[in-house]
Amino acid sequence: MIAMTKFWIVTGFALLTTQTLSAQGLQFNEAMASNIETIYDEDGESSDWFEIYNPTDAAIDLSGYGVSDSSAPDSFWAFPEFELAAGGYLVVFASDKDRKTPPTYWRTVIDQGDTWQYFVPTAEPSSEWTSDSFDASGWLEGPTSIGYGDDDDQTIIEATNAVYLRKTFAVDGAASIDRLLLDIDYDDGFVAYLNGTEIARSGLTGTPPAFDESSALREATMYHGGAPERYDVSDHSDLLVEGENLLAIQLHNAGSGSSDLTIIPILTLGSTAAAHAGVISDDISLYQNSFHTDFKISSSGDSLFLRNSVQEIIDTLYTGSLRAGISIGRLSGSDELHYFAEATPGTENNTTAYDAIAGEVILAQPSGLYQGNVTVEMNTEDVAGTIYYTTDGSEPTGTDAIYSTAITVSNSTVIRARVLAPNTLAGPISSASYMINISHEIPVLSLIVDHDDFFDPTTGMYVKGPNAENDFPYFGSNFWQDWEKPVHLTMIDTDGDIAFSAHAGAKIFGAYSRGNEQKSLAIHFRKSYGDGPIEYELFDQKDLDEFSSIVLRNSGNDWNNTMLRDGFNTSLFHESVDKQGYQPAVLYINGEYWGIHNMREKVNEHFLADNHDVDSDEIEMLETSGIPVHGDEAHYLALVQYLENHSTITDEDLAYIATQMDIQNFIYYQSANIFINNTDWPGNNIKYWREANDTAKWRWIAYDTDFGFGIWEENDHSNNTLSFALASNGPDWPNPPWSTLILRRLMTNDSFKHQFVNTIADQLNTTWLPANISENLEAKIATIENEIQAHMNRWYGDYNYWKERADVMRDFAQKRPAVMKNIVSSTLSVGQSVSVTVEINNNSYGSVQLSTLTIDQANWTGEYFRNVPVPLTAIAKPGHRFVRWEGIDETDEQTHITLTESTTITAVFEEVDNPLNDLIVNEIFYKSADDPDIEDWVELYNKGGQTLDLSGWMMKDGEDDHIFTIPDQTTLASGGFLILCRSVENFSAHYEGNIPTVGDFDFGLGNEAECVRIFDADGNLAEEVCYESVAPWPSSPDGKGASLALQNPNYDNTKASSWYPLGNNGNPGEDNSVTLAVGDPMDFHVLAYPNPFTHEVTVSVEMTSNGPLQVQVIDLYGRPLDTLCDEQKSVGIHEFIWSPTGQLSSGIYLVEVTTKTHRTLQRVVWNQ
Repeated sequence: MIAMTKFWIVTGFALLTTQTLSAQGLQFNEAMASNIETIYDEDGESSDWFEIYNPTDAAIDLSGYGVSDSSAPDSFWAFPEFELAAGGYLVVFASDKDRKTPPTYWRTVIDQGDTWQYFVPTAEPSSEWTSDSFDASGWLEGPTSIGYGDDDDQTIIEATNAVYLRKTFAVDGAASIDRLLLDIDYDDGFVAYLNGTEIARSGLTGTPPAFDESSALREATMYHGGAPERYDVSDHSDLLVEGENLLAIQLHNAGSGSSDLTIIPILTLGSTAAAHAGVISDDISLYQNSFHTDFKISSSGDSLFLRNSVQEIIDTLYTGSLRAGISIGRLSGSDELHYFAEATPGTENNTTAYDAIAGEVILAQPSGLYQGNVTVEMNTEDVAGTIYYTTDGSEPTGTDAIYSTAITVSNSTVIRARVLAPNTLAGPISSASYMINISHEIPVLSLIVDHDDFFDPTTGMYVKGPNAENDFPYFGSNFWQDWEKPVHLTMIDTDGDIAFSAHAGAKIFGAYSRGNEQKSLAIHFRKSYGDGPIEYELFDQKDLDEFSSIVLRNSGNDWNNTMLRDGFNTSLFHESVDKQGYQPAVLYINGEYWGIHNMREKVNEHFLADNHDVDSDEIEMLETSGIPVHGDEAHYLALVQYLENHSTITDEDLAYIATQMDIQNFIYYQSANIFINNTDWPGNNIKYWREANDTAKWRWIAYDTDFGFGIWEENDHSNNTLSFALASNGPDWPNPPWSTLILRRLMTNDSFKHQFVNTIADQLNTTWLPANISENLEAKIATIENEIQAHMNRWYGDYNYWKERADVMRDFAQKRPAVMKNIVSSTLSVGQSVSVTVEINNNSYGSVQLSTLTIDQANWTGEYFRNVPVPLTAIAKPGHRFVRWEGIDETDEQTHITLTESTTITAVFEEVDNPLNDLIVNEIFYKSADDPDIEDWVELYNKGGQTLDLSGWMMKDGEDDHIFTIPDQTTLASGGFLILCRSVENFSAHYEGNIPTVGDFDFGLGNEAECVRIFDADGNLAEEVCYESVAPWPSSPDGKGASLALQNPNYDNTKASSWYPLGNNGNPGEDNSVTLAVGDPMDFHVLAYPNPFTHEVTVSVEMTSNGPLQVQVIDLYGRPLDTLCDEQKSVGIHEFIWSPTGQLSSGIYLVEVTTKTHRTLQRVVWNQ
């Protein structure tokens, strides 16, 4: 559901009159060029809008009348047939969507507080109870909400597992109703029926659910300020009948022992018939459909034109530059234009009107870290206004300090300033944070807040307030309300640079951890606050640089414990499992130190859209047992129903289930939660998602894992969390039966069980090796260790306790892997693990995939479980083939091995005579300097003895949809070069000579990490080079005038050591400067020692034949620095000493050795 501002468009109440006039009296009444949340359209979007007013005393037919942002006759958007009532207002969305659907009129027919019939079942009721013919005269009656617990019900019943409810309502004009909305607040699950047909459900399975069925856990929201959950059931509007209709609901608890149960249903009908308009519930927010033009309004200023049916322009409106949420319009009875901070779309403009908009304050000194006092100057171009400012975080008003001269601050201080003037809309607030004499090793966050918004005893969202319960987590407190307060947030990175500075909204975030003195905060970068999403790469683990929201987490259950547990735990999940980015930071609120907060992504539909490059509107995201967070739950509930109906899963069943859910992803998700011993799961903290299409599968999200990795007991590492995750009779929390159903059912299938066991072994052999876990953990401990003392001092914690809890995690890391092996063996009745060694006769020829692991080392050893078949596949590289296995009695390259004892397996590959082997990527120019702008190019080289026909061959980068097809009739002779260009014109303008080129390819090569792939005409991969712009790869090809050049065509071009930077924009179409011949054996050998060196390096060259020898030292740009030899040399060893002199600095240099037939490069590293 999209949360929306409550609003519906009124176009007048006399639309049924038939009298019409000419449209000469119509006029623009109001317009908004940057609508953020004033009004929402039927798509839930806040489009630009304008309002037309009919000031006459008769309705006007708008047929043929038009509006435009241009006076050109052919530019006008024409209205369809529609009557605007006398004195009526019509809002039109300037959205560029070009829609002519008339407005919808709403009426709520069932509201909170209405009386319902209800009964509490002790057996299955009659199947007719949802029918209007059913006799419910013996049922009890009472107003909603109905339930018990939480002191939020008007009709209180005894504790029960279920209650059945019925409510009749009348409909007049059923045929015209095409919109049907069910807004419902409930605890814990329900199924709703309209005139006997199911229209909505949540948290329940079964058709219908049995009376004693338990639902998924869900907490109601309205009693603590939240909104009901919306179900758009317009597809069922045809179930409505003229006259009396019946809404029936069965409400279920998460268990008969649950402490609360509640329900509040609200039913609203929509029609395009104006006569249908009626009272709408105060508890819901409605979007509105209306006309949409084929143009938008520019926020920098636009002219609007209104014309009648004979194409006469009858009114114009120039909007001027408008800030977000500000409208321009006319007061009633006046032609003068004014600005409105509170817009009134659909009604007369009767809010405060302003003659002008004040200008902006410029703070001459930016936010940042400062040593010593800071003198702050403020300026504005608004000569009519006065600058007011505050230093306590509050928004400046006319009673605050007036700026007259520069002010000096000596302690960490926040400043907010704005321009105010009479009859003028206040200017935007400028905010800055001056952090003085502070030092931290992690990023600094400065939050500017109005003190009362956070800390006022009555209205502050960070405090308990007047209604808090006495016991933790203090339900009823202000911090349990769904309040959002305006703030300003600045981030200063570890280099002291401003990462971002933005106005935003803040909410208290989390569940029981709200009860901690230090709260978690969700920060929303909404356009309504003026700035919108921030642009900065917050998390090293992710290639994301735009965020509409983040969480500043207090570490949840791990608060004042280790302060890193969730960030560490989720790092142990496989990369295919969605998980939040993690970056510890320190927070200051209004200049006061507030301790460590872990920056995390906020898990919502935007998180998934950003991480998977999908449309957030096309996402289905659920939590617990199927409660919608975004989108629809029907697909998932059908999957659950299938599993419930199949007590044993056959291979055929498994094949079907694999079309509904990503089984490997599910195994990664389940196994990692089991490994970390997460016991606030699987009945809690579970979310999963898929794209809303026919082929998408369910995938799982790791979050809020801080119950794991030894948080409670020092011996938590010994817990059998696998049995816990398979329990069929667990309590309502943390592992009720619904939460273990999928894993329990799938585990009845041997194929799944083997995949599950092998995946655990894969992770125990890699990510979960004690050494790897410890390295990961120590890095995260080191990141915050020097901040812990200050944090504990701020929040009354104990530094020594923190060290003890970190040691518990260290102990868990060492002991859990061995325990995990025993748990798997005993719980799943498989053998103990044994070692397996995989060898490859030449790992440049191929690799081996063992279960999910790709092994490209020459020798690798791990452990797998006895008597469990492990998939084994030999993967030959292009130009090679698999020959045989040694150590096992198998011949196929794809097979399974079942271990009974320690085993060594060797994969044997060999080269094959294949023309694909002869084509190589020899030089890459992936980022041009600004001048000249050559554009990207790739050089291909044919090192074979025959001409290659490249017609229809393809080049791709790392994206499969980035394809350049080499034209027909393109050949490459033996020893020849071909340049693939992004711009043949730019290339030819820079490089001289008749260089063979083809192009243009329409995508750019990445300059950080990228792949260049060449495929033959049949789609076979012929060549692949994946490079980076950081060590061990050379960095100077990254925009510094060098290409990335292969030293020798016979070298392995998948290795960074085979490449070097070739200056002067490379050497396309010719031998690279290190390669003169490729077919003959090298006539010399080179050795440099010591390497790295501090004072001098000895270069030893062994000549195998007499001839000329040149030895030069060059830099990474190819520029010569020193010549060590340039003369004839005889067979034997010749040594030369290089001692760096002059202005050279420490770093990497190249020794270039050239004979009459060959050249090569030797890297040397100078450490002064």
